[in-house]
Amino acid sequence: MRFNRLRDVADAQLTAEIKTSYGSDEVEGWSPWVGLKTADGGWTAPGQRGRYIKLHIKLPVSAPATIEIDKAALYALPQNRRPQLNDFRLLSPNFGLIPAPDSPPPAVVSLGQILQSGNKDDDSKQKNAFLGSQIVPSPGAQVVMWTVVDPDGDNVVCTFSIRRDGDDAWTDLAVKTHDPYVQFDTSHLPDGVYFTRLVATETDPRPAPDRLTTTFGTDDLVVDHTPPEILSATAKRDGDNLVVSIHGRDALSLLDGAEAVFNNGTRQQSEQPEDGIRDSREETFVLEVPLARVAGASSVEVTLYDAVGNSSSKRIGW
Repeated sequence: MRFNRLRDVADAQLTAEIKTSYGSDEVEGWSPWVGLKTADGGWTAPGQRGRYIKLHIKLPVSAPATIEIDKAALYALPQNRRPQLNDFRLLSPNFGLIPAPDSPPPAVVSLGQILQSGNKDDDSKQKNAFLGSQIVPSPGAQVVMWTVVDPDGDNVVCTFSIRRDGDDAWTDLAVKTHDPYVQFDTSHLPDGVYFTRLVATETDPRPAPDRLTTTFGTDDLVVDHTPPEILSATAKRDGDNLVVSIHGRDALSLLDGAEAVFNNGTRQQSEQPEDGIRDSREETFVLEVPLARVAGASSVEVTLYDAVGNSSSKRIGW
C-alpha cells in the first residue's frame, strides 16, 4: 500500500492493519488483523490471501492537526489463472495467409488516441493488424487460427498438433509460437479425420516454477484429396424443360453443389440439393433448364463438388 502524499506525519507514526476474506460477508470469514510493515516508502503484509480486504489506519493522538493523507493505492499479486481459449477456427482449405506487417505508429497523435490508448493493450493492437492479412488461393494449404488470452496478462506461447484418427502419435506443426495462427501443407497427409489440440503455456516474466499449461482439445480437421463419386447422372426432357439430375457421394466431406455445362455454351449451377438441406455426404442435385436455352446442344458435362473443393465430372446426353 502506498499513499500519494503524506504531509506533517512521519511513516513511523502511521500504523496500518489489514485483514482479508474470500467472501463479501461483513462479519464472517475474515482473518485476524495483521500489521503492515513499512518497506520502500510503503506498507506491506506478505502472505495474505483473499478477495476482499479491510484496512485500519491509526495515528497518534499527538499528531498535529495539519496532517494530510492523500489517496492510497493498494497493490496485490493476483492469483495465477490458466490461459483461456476464446476462439479457434479452421479456415477453408486451399487458401494461404500472407500476414500483414505491424502498422507503424501514426506520425501525428491526436488527443483522442491518447485517451483511448489506455483501453487498448498490445495484444488487441496486434490482433487488429493480423486481421488485415491477405488470404490468397494456395492449393494444399491449410490455415488454423486461434485467440488465447491469459487473465493475468502473462505472456503465452502455443503448440499446435494434429493426430490422425487411429494413430497414437501427435505431430507438432507449431511449437511454442507467439503467433496466433499456423499454416501448413496438407498435400502430403493421407486422407482422413485428424484430431487437433492446442497447448498454451505461460512464459516469462512469470517465474518458471509458477508457469501454468493448459491443453485444449480443438476442432477436428478433415483432410480430403479424393473427389466425390458420381453415382448416377441423367438428363431428360420434361415439358418445356430439360431436367438434369446428379446423384453422388463423398467419403469424407459434405457435398457442396453441382454444375452443368452444355456443349452450346450454356452453364447452370445449383447449391441446393433435392431435399432442401445441404447436410450430407450423399446428395442429389436437380437442375431445370429451359429447352430454348439448350437449343442445338447434344450433351452436357455435369460436375459434382465437395466442401473442400474436390470435383468429379461426367458427360451425358439425352
